Amino acid sequence: MRNRLITPPVPRLFSSDMAAAYLGISERMLDTVRNRDDFPVPLRLGRRILWDRKALDAFADNLSLAEPNPWDHVKAL
Repeated sequence: MRNRLITPPVPRLFSSDMAAAYLGISERMLDTVRNRDDFPVPLRLGRRILWDRKALDAFADNLSLAEPNPWDHVKAL
């Protein structure tokens, strides 16, 4: 039998702390950006608030196209 590294699947739905970590932002920032018109609406499953990974990906993709990085023009030393 071969030793194989098995990676666990990435969940489709994230809790708020997982969604913030997935986007690379703090939970406080998630609370701020969730009020934007272009941010995905969370899903409710019972009492839980969940974020769809594909919707978060679409938001991040659109964000990178809509808002240029102000540091792009700065040359490295």
